[in-house]
Amino acid sequence: MKITEVQIEFVKPSNGLIGFASLVINDNFYLSSIAIHKKLNADSYRLTYPNKGHFTIFHPINK
Repeated sequence: MKITEVQIEFVKPSNGLIGFASLVINDNFYLSSIAIHKKLNADSYRLTYPNKGHFTIFHPINK
């Protein structure tokens, strides 16, 4: 698996949330709305899997 594109959009920090990321895998699959959180009491980060109800957040780019 090769990540071929990454985009990060920062937001006003709120409850540890600092931004969202999207990426392209192998030039074929688009994955969006990955939340980036700063861990409490640590200098590290965690990613949470996309969860947007009924929105498509992972889809193929090519047929």
